[in-house]
Amino acid sequence: MNISSINCNFTNNFDHFFEEIYLYAVNAAIPLTVTGLLVNLLLLYIFVMDKFFHRRIYLLMLVSTISDASSTIASIVGYSVLADKNLNVQTGSIMCKFFLFVISTSYGISMMSLSLIAMDRYFAIVRPFFRFYAVYKNQIIALTEIFIWIFSISICAPLLTVMTSYSEANYVICDFSSMTPLVAVYLVIFVVMLYIVPSAIIGILYWRIIKHQKNYIQPGQNVNRLREQKTKRRRLIRMLISIAFTYILLTWPVFASIFGFAITQTSLQQLRDKNLVLFFLAFFSVSLSASITVINPFIYIKFDDNIRSKFRHFWDNFDVFKSNRVGSINNALLVRPS
Repeated sequence: MNISSINCNFTNNFDHFFEEIYLYAVNAAIPLTVTGLLVNLLLLYIFVMDKFFHRRIYLLMLVSTISDASSTIASIVGYSVLADKNLNVQTGSIMCKFFLFVISTSYGISMMSLSLIAMDRYFAIVRPFFRFYAVYKNQIIALTEIFIWIFSISICAPLLTVMTSYSEANYVICDFSSMTPLVAVYLVIFVVMLYIVPSAIIGILYWRIIKHQKNYIQPGQNVNRLREQKTKRRRLIRMLISIAFTYILLTWPVFASIFGFAITQTSLQQLRDKNLVLFFLAFFSVSLSASITVINPFIYIKFDDNIRSKFRHFWDNFDVFKSNRVGSINNALLVRPS
């Protein structure tokens, strides 16, 4: 009887503790995600409106930015719905399906687009004289990008049937509807196609690029000009590697969790009853992976000189506009009627 009472008290205390953390995390995520959306939209505006960024490498970044902006919109909607204490299981289930489908599809598009960028840089730097790619690179990139969108949507579409939700106290948690062997196989394929394969492609191609840059010296070039070209290329590659590996490092916990669920055929609710530490890690790994769309534009700004310059120019103009507006208001207040 005493053991039963202790277990009951522990469960109630845990539910209350998790509810507080859950609601705090959801409410804190909303303004952060809104900030990410605004920065992504500004980055999107720069890519579209400035002709300088109509180059192939930036057009591929544009695709990732569109995907990131879509994901942040879905995150804002999802977090806003989850913040409602009166949310019922049916509405929560619809939200979970929509939220996880959109952010997973967005992640797949962004990750595979980063793989495509790595491939393009590989042929531009390591294999510049590969004739087939040099002649048909625009067609190859366009067709590959179309394939990426179709494939990402297709591989994530089953989430609309696999995912559901369950209610605990005053919060709703997304979970798998039933962990059957078929669902487990799908989740393994999901992890391999959206994470392992693109990560391997990115890692191998950038390793080849770095190795080539260390060992290759282009003959017949002015030393200063050669040094300047190498510096620009290294900055670009450093920026692309930073973006790609930020994706890989920040999202491995959620894919490791999904892979673990598939291998053990355990749902999130079942994990909660078995191991609270792993439950917390699995639950918050989703939020961590969703945050990549907020972090991504700031990585662009940090490592790309051209994007940083445009952002600084935009911010300076905004400050001038703000100062002029404040000055006009102050002058209007100082004018006295005759």
